Amino acid sequence: QRSFIAPFFCYNERGDIMDLNKIHYFFKAVEYKNFTQAANACHIGQTTMSKYIAVLEQELQTQLFIREHRTLTLTKQGKQFYEGMKNIYASYQTLCQNIQQTNTLHIGMKTTDFTDFEILESFENVWIANYNCPGQIVITGLTNEVQQASLALKEAGAKRVVELKVSGPFHSLLLKPAGEALLKEMESMSFSTLQVPYVANATAEIVTDSKKISTFFAKGIYSSVRWQQSIETMLENGVDTFVEIGPGKTLAGFMRKIAPKATVYNVSSFEDAIALEKCLSKA
Repeated sequence: QRSFIAPFFCYNERGDIMDLNKIHYFFKAVEYKNFTQAANACHIGQTTMSKYIAVLEQELQTQLFIREHRTLTLTKQGKQFYEGMKNIYASYQTLCQNIQQTNTLHIGMKTTDFTDFEILESFENVWIANYNCPGQIVITGLTNEVQQASLALKEAGAKRVVELKVSGPFHSLLLKPAGEALLKEMESMSFSTLQVPYVANATAEIVTDSKKISTFFAKGIYSSVRWQQSIETMLENGVDTFVEIGPGKTLAGFMRKIAPKATVYNVSSFEDAIALEKCLSKA
């Protein structure tokens, strides 16, 4: 039986992995060379700042700063990360500003209990952003066309079409320039050999070659999130147990429709993690 990294993560302010909204904490630490001063500049506590940097180092599996006499100095790896991330973060900020200045891009729609999505092909600027589970997708694109598409879906028999308040047309071709810019920045980065394969949600393919990480990462910005297909890929390869990490049980709800017989655990607290460890150790 093969093992895979299941992409069960909730991306929000409580649990983001490589959260670009928080990466400015790292930049402030570089600027001030002191956790306390950097924390004050970010209007957060010094403990929060220190913890964030520690978690970031743990995720990267490398030390970013040399801590000596309350002074921070970038390590060789820290300098490399800084040089690579500053351009990515600048591009991200520019993208957010451009989106916020464009009133026609702030909409998404969720439709449930419907499978005839070919009707969307008649809308040039509407894309499927998420394939959540059988009968539920999220569409995105230009506001007026998304609204027209939602009406067409209702007329075609969709039972529920719900407007989602989102800040941009994520996972659509409108963001392809951003994805291409990210890929250009990531081409200079190197990645360690993958110890465990993972499933890229942009294609639902199993990834074993670390050289493909940059391509899939960039493609994920403007491609549909093929969540259902990704889970089905893992099921076909023998995975029968899944862990949802983060607040809420949204993904576990999707799993009930995708694979009702699969075993699904939810971890939203440290206590849940301890309980899960004990449970899995008995399996």
